[in-house]
Amino acid sequence: MKRILLFSLLFPLLTEPTSAQVTRGLWEYGPVITTTNNAYGWFAENVKSLVIGSTGEKGIDFCNRNRWWIPSFRARFDVLKTIDSPNGDIKVKWWDWGVQNISVGYHIGYLSYIYPIGFDFQIDYEKQNWKLKVAGQDDYKSYDKQMVVPTLLLKTRIGDFTSKKFNVIVEAGAKYNYVFRVRGDYSDSKSISNGFSGVLGLGVINSFSHISLLLRYEHDFFNYFNPGYIAYGGYKPYEGVKSKHGTLNLYTSFGF
Repeated sequence: MKRILLFSLLFPLLTEPTSAQVTRGLWEYGPVITTTNNAYGWFAENVKSLVIGSTGEKGIDFCNRNRWWIPSFRARFDVLKTIDSPNGDIKVKWWDWGVQNISVGYHIGYLSYIYPIGFDFQIDYEKQNWKLKVAGQDDYKSYDKQMVVPTLLLKTRIGDFTSKKFNVIVEAGAKYNYVFRVRGDYSDSKSISNGFSGVLGLGVINSFSHISLLLRYEHDFFNYFNPGYIAYGGYKPYEGVKSKHGTLNLYTSFGF
């Protein structure tokens, strides 16, 4: 089964449909559903690719004509997730079988055939869950935040669509995490930090099918908790609490 799913994902990269250059434009767009710390998104994208591939050129054409509503599924994994506190060690749980970390959004991208530049803009609703256990606690406690997250990336293509079968894609940009609802020690969105995340990506794109495989790293340049938050009584509960958070995304991109 794993070999079938892997082949279905790579099949468009290994073929050269004659109508691909005509039916596919320079634009990529559509809804995006991303799961974090589980393989659900990766599995869903493989199943979608298997269904499209099994119907041949008709399935590819149908997906291309209806990209505006057919979602792409992505999988994201925390590779760096720590919180340090002056009051003791804080343990963090990563894996998520219950889909407590999910984002739903829409993206629009462009990559020129002639010039090696492009962009990708995406805006998401994201729900992020951290399970923490402070020294002295018996069990983990959930801290949830809901965010609106716009992302802007600049892309460059290394290679030529007309002469090379595969081209390298490099992308760089930023996303802004705006928190509007939280659940934790305080039901106050100001207790959790807003901030920017840097984004770097590297991938390969097929000149004929325009399917790309991308590996993207995102790093938060802010603390999870707001160290300047003032709670009742005038004290700062998160003063001195520092976090590091980085995620790795591995996904396919369809439509350029």
